[in-house]
Amino acid sequence: MFIDRLAKQLGLSSADKAKIIHRAPSFASVLRCKTAEPNMVLLREELGLSSQQLARIVVSQPTLLSMHAEQTMEPKLAWLRGRLGTSEEQTRKMMIALPRILGFSVGGNLEPTLSFLETRLQLSPDQLRAFVLRHPPMLGANTEGMAERLEFVQRRFELTDDELLQFLHRVPAVLMMHVANNLEPKIAFFEDVLGKEVAASWIVHGYPTALLCGLPRLSARTALLEALKVTPNTSLMALMCAKTDERFFGALCKRFVGGVGGGSEEEFERQLSSWLNERDREPESSVD
Repeated sequence: MFIDRLAKQLGLSSADKAKIIHRAPSFASVLRCKTAEPNMVLLREELGLSSQQLARIVVSQPTLLSMHAEQTMEPKLAWLRGRLGTSEEQTRKMMIALPRILGFSVGGNLEPTLSFLETRLQLSPDQLRAFVLRHPPMLGANTEGMAERLEFVQRRFELTDDELLQFLHRVPAVLMMHVANNLEPKIAFFEDVLGKEVAASWIVHGYPTALLCGLPRLSARTALLEALKVTPNTSLMALMCAKTDERFFGALCKRFVGGVGGGSEEEFERQLSSWLNERDREPESSVD
């Protein structure tokens, strides 16, 4: 089978093969793929890819192997380099981060998105390149959706155009986040916990990536603070956004034991155990 020959050629694991089959089921039964070899040669030569990097791209976006190298892939790579002014290394990093860029339409997707960002944020060519390289997935975003998010963030935090751009440089993923189901509920949560002015200042100037944290996790950890009678502040809120529990629990234990109430470590462990049991009974969902 073609998938087996491909796996041998690229040194793919069984897990890699399973991912390819899941993402492109037809590859599992294809006995011959005329475009695969030319495309892999093109990607390797044009982007200066190592075997490991090429394998990563193929596993992530196996349908690229079915594209026509000379008519589709090569012109699109040349257009992207010319439009953004990226070096070979920058182009390589962008393709590794988001291989599906090569599947985007130039006229229907890439150029409208770049033109929108350029105009709305008043970006110079160098600024546009840096901005896209910071978060390549924005190239696949709908311009109407981006316009709504930018207007919302600027109005919600009362930002000037320069402040908005600085904020986006720190957390460009905001351009991909749904306003009603994601941004607004999270901002409202932080305002409820910290107060409106403190929350706005903290998010914009201190910890903008807090907006990337899942709201269910934040809500659950806030419930633990309430059980321990620990008052949340911005430093503790930043720890609450951590993906792992270890750092958050350690800092929280210190505040609980050393706080006004002078709680014991035994009491902390009891409350923590109760909270964990409750959390495990209600698996975390996400609005992201």
